[in-house]
Amino acid sequence: MRVLELSYELMVILIGILIYGIALIPPYFLVDWAWGLGFPWLVFALPAGFYLFLFCLILVAGTVKKLFVPKLRPGTYKFSKDKHVYVWFLNRSITEYVLVPFHRFVFLNDYMRYICLRLFGAKLHYSSVISSSYISDFDLLSFGKNTLVGGWSVIYGHVESEPGTLILAPVSIGDNNIIGGRTSLACGTTIGDSNILGYGVFTGVYCKIGNNCNIGLMSTLGHRVLMEDDVKIGKNSCIGTGVKLRKGVKLPDYSIVPDFTTVNPGDPVANFRQARLADLGTVAPARP
Repeated sequence: MRVLELSYELMVILIGILIYGIALIPPYFLVDWAWGLGFPWLVFALPAGFYLFLFCLILVAGTVKKLFVPKLRPGTYKFSKDKHVYVWFLNRSITEYVLVPFHRFVFLNDYMRYICLRLFGAKLHYSSVISSSYISDFDLLSFGKNTLVGGWSVIYGHVESEPGTLILAPVSIGDNNIIGGRTSLACGTTIGDSNILGYGVFTGVYCKIGNNCNIGLMSTLGHRVLMEDDVKIGKNSCIGTGVKLRKGVKLPDYSIVPDFTTVNPGDPVANFRQARLADLGTVAPARP
């Protein structure tokens, strides 16, 4: 097993040398040409060469990934015996050659960001703006039209559910959504159309959010939460695992919904907020 791991690490290094080497060829000739012309051409050729290298790096890395690396497949895999785990490692390594050292430059330009995400496998409409580079598993990511993902948001298509077990599941975001900054979307999350997720919202795995929903800032959704259409959740709320929020439910700020609860529009939702305030020590718990 150790020999296999060392062979894999050596292969990743060789792929990195190949990608960077090919990407450096066009800027090398540009700078060499400007060197012969002298000042001031050389001064402008150096920064132009950097951006040319960056663009070539995206093209080369994306092409290598598309042509030679299999696409990620949703499923549950064991690190010890499933070869698809190494496919996942290789996918991440190739994309990180670009995004880890140069993500700030790539995501400052709409064209470069769009080409990068598409080549790496994400399904993306040009009208959408992805302001965060903290995304991974591009083959499993899908973004609709006119969707905004705020800065520092985390969107991953994988999770290590327990030591030695890898789960890969797609993340799908529909049209006309606003995903606030520092939001975290776990694998298997599905978001419909025309939703607003506030700053710092966290979703567990396999959550499903319908259409026209609004989740207040710093709220948390547990695993496998189901939100139907037109649901509104106030800020700093905590929705437990397996909760079902039926169509039209509106929860106030600081709400707590226990695990595996089904909330209907006619339920006394104010009780959830009262329980949260009592837990925070803001008010005394209600007497029976």
